[in-house]
Amino acid sequence: MKKIYILISLLYSFPWTMEAQESDYFEDFKTYFELPRESVYLHLNKSTYVLGEDMWFKGYVYNRQKEQPFKQTSNVYIGIYDSLGRPLQKKLFRAREGFVQGNIAVDSTFSNGAYYIRASTNWMKNFNEDDSYVQKVHVYITSQDIVPTTEKISYDVQFLPEGGNLISGIPNTIGVKVTDQHGYGKKIVEGVVLDEKEIVVKRFKNSVLGLGKFEMVPYHDQDYRVQVTFANGKRETYALPKIYPEGINIHVQNTSKDRLTLILNTNTKTREKIGERGFDLLIHRDGAVKKLPIAFAKDRTNVSLLLKKELLQKGMNILTLLDDMGQPVLERLFFNTYGMDSPEVSLSYQKLKNDSLRIQLKVKDELGDLKNLSISVLPKNTLSYAHRDNILSTFHLKPYIRGFVENPGYYFNDLNAKKESELDLLLLTQGWSRYQWTNILNRPPEDEFEFEQGLRFDAVVKSKIRNGEKIRLEESKHHSPQFVNIFENKFTVVNYFPEREEQIKVALVRKYGGYRKPDLDLDLRVNTQIDTLKTLWADNVAFQLDAMEFLSNTNGLVIEDNTISLDEVTLVEKKKKNELSQTNVFVPKFLKDKVTEVTPEIAWNYPLFSDIIRTRGYTVREELSSGTGDARGNSRVQIFTRIPLTLFPAPKFLEPIIYLNDVRLTFFDVLYRFPTSQIESYYFERSGASEGSRGAGGVIRIYTRRDSEVTSVFAQDDIAKKWGSLQGAPSGKYYEYRAKHGFEKTKEFYTPKYKTYQDKAFENFGVVHWAPKVVTNTKGEASFKILDTDLRELSLFIEGMGQKGSLISKTKNLSIIR
Repeated sequence: MKKIYILISLLYSFPWTMEAQESDYFEDFKTYFELPRESVYLHLNKSTYVLGEDMWFKGYVYNRQKEQPFKQTSNVYIGIYDSLGRPLQKKLFRAREGFVQGNIAVDSTFSNGAYYIRASTNWMKNFNEDDSYVQKVHVYITSQDIVPTTEKISYDVQFLPEGGNLISGIPNTIGVKVTDQHGYGKKIVEGVVLDEKEIVVKRFKNSVLGLGKFEMVPYHDQDYRVQVTFANGKRETYALPKIYPEGINIHVQNTSKDRLTLILNTNTKTREKIGERGFDLLIHRDGAVKKLPIAFAKDRTNVSLLLKKELLQKGMNILTLLDDMGQPVLERLFFNTYGMDSPEVSLSYQKLKNDSLRIQLKVKDELGDLKNLSISVLPKNTLSYAHRDNILSTFHLKPYIRGFVENPGYYFNDLNAKKESELDLLLLTQGWSRYQWTNILNRPPEDEFEFEQGLRFDAVVKSKIRNGEKIRLEESKHHSPQFVNIFENKFTVVNYFPEREEQIKVALVRKYGGYRKPDLDLDLRVNTQIDTLKTLWADNVAFQLDAMEFLSNTNGLVIEDNTISLDEVTLVEKKKKNELSQTNVFVPKFLKDKVTEVTPEIAWNYPLFSDIIRTRGYTVREELSSGTGDARGNSRVQIFTRIPLTLFPAPKFLEPIIYLNDVRLTFFDVLYRFPTSQIESYYFERSGASEGSRGAGGVIRIYTRRDSEVTSVFAQDDIAKKWGSLQGAPSGKYYEYRAKHGFEKTKEFYTPKYKTYQDKAFENFGVVHWAPKVVTNTKGEASFKILDTDLRELSLFIEGMGQKGSLISKTKNLSIIR
């Protein structure tokens, strides 16, 4: 068993894994993080746009618990909101293997001002924490309307004790955060802490981001005040936070490159009250947790812990001290950079004959996995790329902190010792993490909103159905022909990916061949819920003023309806196909060789998965009236067994525990007439032993197909050869349905035609190229082609994710010899 070492007077170890018997709070903790968590990052080619351009983006979907691309996610919603957070448009884009790309035109529907672009999924609605991605952009249509703001600056000064509270009579580390009224950091000339006798206790300063810290020993029966002198000469006086006569605090110190020291301090009064009581220190993130039992030695008021960083999680670690009742006492965030690989990127170029350049890049890191990158190529002096986040800050920092952070991407851009120290200062001033313990103990997330994979449509066939007839979905852009069985004049199609405005063609196929046109009522289910943004942030006034000088030249920067398109060249290594269950991340390792994969024969003999469930000894009731079974009042499906396989007392009728793609179903409506052909594999555990007493009704695990573009499961079935060999239905023999709200089409990037590439307007706001799908080969190499704009200096903004979950964020400059 792996061990981690701590120092309390002497060195001893604690288990890496958890004990079988844990307190109630630990069960609550595991339940809270049971459901998969996904994060989305959008890499936009710019942050400032002018009329006639497009907002080009590449999205990355990340499984935080597995630290890998979230390959099962397919439905990603991209919304545009105005400066007040009001929704303007919402579009549906399709993700493949954890990646999604698209564009939104900056047309006449936009006006001058700020906008927000938001990426989210339906699954994210299940959680108390908002994991959607939001980025602010600016659009300039006419420069005449642009007026720089000159509002008066007001300061906000906060003193934030490490761990949460100031404790009397012991050393305390106090973080300092100085911002303007919009949350942007402000540097101070000096801060001075004075006691009630006007004696200087401590002096301190802060960084350009407004953060600083100092240490002192405060006493609760004394009054302290802090004088702060700002850069404009203004001086203000502030009070320290409340000083508590009792309590425990924490101090985190980077002892060395591979060691971390934690010191828990308390005072004599608190130590007497603690007595023999113990504490638990949880080191956790996204459900992965280690527990250290903490006990203050007799007559000691401190505990020192020396931890090996290699045994902590890479990236964020949340340190929470709980008392013997499972109540949180304090919390501190720590970011562990030990063992995190920072890929190296090298660039070169080759001039081509047709006024273009071939950019060649090489990525080198320890993992050596294939990298899927997006690259924005802009003039070196651009003012149009000022994103707050990058892929590292989005996946490593944003999910765990609360509140506004001025420039989170800064801390991960070429991470070094200085950046690491500044990042730790940020976390010190953040206090508690975004996960509230009241929610962890009392409000676990429920899978109320389904994990969407494509769209679903239900249809009623109003035509009279003759014996042996089936529905045929004609070939579409993303699907081969499919055959669907009809039951009681109804059929359902799931995992379908129609493009918006695409025509879906449906025909009736006679038993012995031939077609006829059906009369249908078809309902395509699309999540069109309109939402608003609740969290907005103000502009950085300093950046706005810098940009004003050049904005007067943006009128007519882009020539309308005149674009240049370049073929994109990338080096791609094809993946080898493995068995379906071996490549499905939702299938646990211990089940990969036990699941039953759905063959064409199984799908043909059991058209609905409920047919298979019945063969395993369960009763399945469908078409239930409203209010029959579910608390929501809309249950249509009941599944139960009369023979519980358990030693525990059990009711007469028992429901099985059912998991769909490793997510437990709280009710079974999603299985209503669910086609077996849409299932990749399944597993029945009649004993239910893996779930203990809860599994008396057995356990059923279902894994749906991930690639809806594969040939229909019927196509290679001997029994169904006659169906697969049929030609498409002739005109007039099929029903047509226009998908008004399908997936957006994926367009190839085109370079806007600018009036000139030689003026300040293009240099500061123009686009050279956008490459959203650059994939490296096994050597880390890739190339793509760009238009040669005669610029001597280019900046390349590179973001990406590897097959094994490696993340990359780099800004590289490239000089072109003329």
